Amino acid sequence: MSEPNEVYEAILGQLKNSRSRKSLEALHAVCKEHHESGSVDFRISTIAKLGASRGAPSEQTIRNKTGEHYRAVIEAWQALGDQKKKAIKAQTTPSGEYDWVDEVSNKTHRFLILDLISKVRKLRAVSGQLK
Repeated sequence: MSEPNEVYEAILGQLKNSRSRKSLEALHAVCKEHHESGSVDFRISTIAKLGASRGAPSEQTIRNKTGEHYRAVIEAWQALGDQKKKAIKAQTTPSGEYDWVDEVSNKTHRFLILDLISKVRKLRAVSGQLK
């Protein structure tokens, strides 16, 4: 996985067309701000909507064959967002006494168990505040 800024700089150096360079700069700025806001959603449609008023390429332009360089930048930001998702999940997943939940093979059952654990924790926290 590459650092988004490194990918951006490498692609920017290859582009000769000033219009493509400006579009890539706008796209990179949108992705950077989106990441800094805490978001982890880097779907092409999302980025295109956020950048529509800022000179970023349209969704169709990004999806076209000639939009490879735009997709590469978005994918680099997406990878960074995926890292953030994993870190968040690691912080919020119950551990220790609830490790047995990971052994439940049915995903629906595992989700329901984790949901119940979460609700019980919240109720205990609220009841502790009431005392």
